[in-house]
Parts: sequence; structure tokens; C-alpha cells
Amino acid sequence: MMKTMTMRMLAAASVAAAGCATMARAPDVQARLGEDFRLPRGQTAAIAGQPLTVRFTGVTSDSRCPMGVQCIRAGEARVHVELRLPRREMEDVVLATAPARPQYASFGAFDVRLVALEPPRRTDIPHPRYVATLRVTRR
Repeated sequence: MMKTMTMRMLAAASVAAAGCATMARAPDVQARLGEDFRLPRGQTAAIAGQPLTVRFTGVTSDSRCPMGVQCIRAGEARVHVELRLPRREMEDVVLATAPARPQYASFGAFDVRLVALEPPRRTDIPHPRYVATLRVTRR
């Protein structure tokens, strides 16, 4: 009984420690305010001298015209990013590659713009390794 309780306490402590380590994890990319930066899916960028971090969490749809195909309409990709500031709740925003949809989001005193999404869509690669090019500016 005591051994089971000790094992549960150790497991809970491990989970708590892992959570703290995740929160304190250093950003993958260092970016500068007002400059384009490349951010691979799943990675986080810190903006130099600013409290904002940006995490590229994924692409929920990609209907861009594939390479080597002639399309009537260009289509769009929808990119999800998480925006974080200290003492403020994280915000998940969707940025699109099409001009008719939001290509930027405002968060606190910042605007985060989707500049480009790579690679171009291909019919032979269903799950590409996406890299978003983003730019953060102050309003």
C-alpha cells in the first residue's frame, strides 16, 4: 500500500516537473520586431526586446493550387499560431494566405502578419513540413 502511494506521488511530481520544464523552455527561433522570420510548424519564436512569443501550431487547411496544376482559383491555406504575453491569456489565431481573409492578427500592442507559407502545395506530399514566414510589428 505504501509502495503504491509513493509511486503515485513520484508520478505526480514527474508530471508537474515536466509541465514546469515545458513552460520554461527556451524559444526555438529569435526574431526581430519589424523583420520577416521563418518559423517551422511546432516551433516558438521570441521577439527580441519584446514580451511576445509566437508559436506556429499547424495548418488546418491547404487548398492552394498545387505546383504543376492550372487552377481557376488560387485557394488558400489557414495557419494557426498561438500568441502569448505575460499576465495575459494565450490567444490562438488563424491567419490565411488569401487576400480576402485575415493575413494578420492584433494582440496587445502587436500585429502579427503571415507573409508566406512554404512549401508550395504539391499533390504528391500530403503532409509537408510547413514553414511560415511571419512579421511582428508594434502598433
